[in-house]
Amino acid sequence: MQEEEKIINDLKNCNEDALQYLYENYRQQFIKWATYNYHIAVEEAEDIYSDTIIDVYQNIRTEKYVKQSNSSLKSYLFEVGKYKILNLINKKKLNDVHHQNIYHLNVDKRQDSPEVNQFSEDLAIKVKELMNLLDDKCKEVLTLYYFYNLSMEKIAEKMDFKNDDVSKNKKLKCLRRLQELTFERYEKADFF
Repeated sequence: MQEEEKIINDLKNCNEDALQYLYENYRQQFIKWATYNYHIAVEEAEDIYSDTIIDVYQNIRTEKYVKQSNSSLKSYLFEVGKYKILNLINKKKLNDVHHQNIYHLNVDKRQDSPEVNQFSEDLAIKVKELMNLLDDKCKEVLTLYYFYNLSMEKIAEKMDFKNDDVSKNKKLKCLRRLQELTFERYEKADFF
């Protein structure tokens, strides 16, 4: 335990050797644990581990991390990593469903006239461009609400918001931002 306290103090004081020790000490364990328990690729586990180390280091430096008597630095590191892994898995699921939805939209469009198909494709491209200009949280909130029909309460749970009011507020801000981006880039005639 004293060694761990020394590492934490050294990290607070920007000691690069302590950061290197932290990185190397748990790396293999984390990668093995992540790939085994969450079935992610080794490369993904390595990337997540690097991001986790940066977050843990920043949390120690800014004193967001407070040492708990019943918890080790290692368990904290793995907990931070776990949330990053779960976010990655959720994004993969969203992308898979998004691609399935696009496929089904494309199949449905074949029944329309060529003009309607072209208009729909153009519109989809514009919407996708606008969505890509939003930050990741906005994209996720809007996708969960409009494509998955999740309630504000479910979105709050999924995105670790305090409550459904936070979800509503975030959705409203995201829609306003989407509207601003639309008016900046397009004219009414581009959509109608």
